[in-house]
Amino acid sequence: MAMRSIALVVMLVAACADSRFGAYLIVEGDDKIAFDRLEFYFGDYEPGFDVPTSPKNPTPVQGLQFLNTRIYDPHDSWVSSTPGSPQREFTYYVPTGGSNDQLVHSGPSYVMVVAYNKDKAIGIAEEIGFKLSDNEVDRYIIHLLPFAAEEVEMWGFGQPDCIKWTHQRATDPSGMTSVVAVVRDHDRDCDGYSDAEDCNRLIYCDFGTQVGCGGAAPCIATTPCAIGECAQIGPPGSGTTQSCSATTCLFDGACSTSCDPTKPIDERLQCAFSQVNHPEVYIPLDEMEQLCTVPYSFDLQIANALCASPRIIYPLGGREPDGFVVTVAPGTAGDSCHFELFPPMFGDPTFHDNDDHVLVAVDPSAPGVFTRTTFLFGIHPGSHDPNACPSGISIQNTSGSSAAICN
Repeated sequence: MAMRSIALVVMLVAACADSRFGAYLIVEGDDKIAFDRLEFYFGDYEPGFDVPTSPKNPTPVQGLQFLNTRIYDPHDSWVSSTPGSPQREFTYYVPTGGSNDQLVHSGPSYVMVVAYNKDKAIGIAEEIGFKLSDNEVDRYIIHLLPFAAEEVEMWGFGQPDCIKWTHQRATDPSGMTSVVAVVRDHDRDCDGYSDAEDCNRLIYCDFGTQVGCGGAAPCIATTPCAIGECAQIGPPGSGTTQSCSATTCLFDGACSTSCDPTKPIDERLQCAFSQVNHPEVYIPLDEMEQLCTVPYSFDLQIANALCASPRIIYPLGGREPDGFVVTVAPGTAGDSCHFELFPPMFGDPTFHDNDDHVLVAVDPSAPGVFTRTTFLFGIHPGSHDPNACPSGISIQNTSGSSAAICN
């Protein structure tokens, strides 16, 4: 048995002197799975983020997917002291307290396990929703499945320390599989470019072939303030830079010195939203504080632009941090856009006030420096009572609805 490191004193259960409070992860193989090494991938669930692309799977994942950033401890890489005698069972003890507490702050807690024999992956398993208690012992039996029979990819620039597994899970709808990935913190696509310097944080950039290295994610150019297409310049590591080819006019607040230009684009935009005047849209909810209809639809009029070829710039990928999805299409009037709001496919369907925003790019009414412009609005939960649903949206601060203009 091995123990995950902890800085606190471990208390003993009075009724059993050799049992300690916390979680016991008991990894079991069958007659065909005997191992001499285990790798534990503890994950911190990232709601609203898709699974990244990877060298063997360069196209975005479709369907159910769950992304975890790895919470690593050196004890998570276990090697048998007797490699010549592989075993079929191993217990990993995770005590409460210290840095281990962050393992169960995620919703849900998660660990993926890969078993090896003579450096060959032979088994894989996972445990979802385990808990750590400071007053009880919790044991979890984790049954290994044959690795070769599963759809698994392990990758990573420098070392293959990221993993994703496509599998039919008990919580998946009948006949459907889901994809779970555990990736690096601050480098979610594991391509060696940190999230802060990565044009496409969920698209693996192969610098040698240039596959996935530019054009798919927006960037911010400052003269004038604009959205552009980003491209990586240089291999991962010291000295790597980005280029940003400006295409779409952006409001000046996005380039304000009060917003850190070294931050990822979504964080820069979130900061910028507080720097500019914009309308606030309030969505009526039912008595359960959920959307009145799915999808919930509304039109929004803009100024200084037509809703021609609209595209969502933020939230990135059209998905808000809380998992709600926003789509856009031209509205019935030329100067209005039609929006549809969907709850998370899985997760809390309650529409909370999470300071969500929508930034849309459209064609401008009059030509300017760029062929595209943007407009911004916030979305919030409105009244939630039985009579609220038929009332439709309410809009505050309509004077801030003009599209950005770059002269």
